[in-house]
Amino acid sequence: MSLYIFNFKHIMKERIFWLIPFLLFFIGVFHYCAPKTDEKRVIENNSFWKKKTFDKNKYNIVICGDSRIYRGVSPRAMQKVLSDLSIINFGYGSAGFSDVMLDEIDKRIYYESADKILVLGITPLTLTREGINNYHLEYELKTKREEIIELVYFKKVLQLFTPFTIKQLGQKIKGKEFSTSFHQEYTQG
Repeated sequence: MSLYIFNFKHIMKERIFWLIPFLLFFIGVFHYCAPKTDEKRVIENNSFWKKKTFDKNKYNIVICGDSRIYRGVSPRAMQKVLSDLSIINFGYGSAGFSDVMLDEIDKRIYYESADKILVLGITPLTLTREGINNYHLEYELKTKREEIIELVYFKKVLQLFTPFTIKQLGQKIKGKEFSTSFHQEYTQG
């Protein structure tokens, strides 16, 4: 009887030993073959905003304002000319220059540096009552800690397990995946 149990345990260990590399290989192939889906884009977008909002780094140049700033000013392009300076685009949708925005800007300026520049993107919206409400920034600042950790540190794992349809898989095989028409960045490089 004990010989049978020993043999069973040995067989189970052996099977588990071979199962783990097989599963890792299968997950890797599955991830490589999986089409880009809206769910992956939502995770990517949410991760972008969480990283931007909760970035603890200090910068020589802080660019802030509404969506015209976050969509229209590229830290990477500026970095080509201002190569010695660190740059952040701290623009948010429908943003205004309220105390909340100014406090967040203050946390990002590298005061110890001789080179510190604040670029205010003044648009008609940024000085209105609607802009001063800072709905987008306020929404991001209210994010639960668990969600921040999930989206900042485990984004790739979340994207690995996003669902997709057979139709989306067929489109990827045919080379007809939809492509992104824009690129978001908040820091250089």
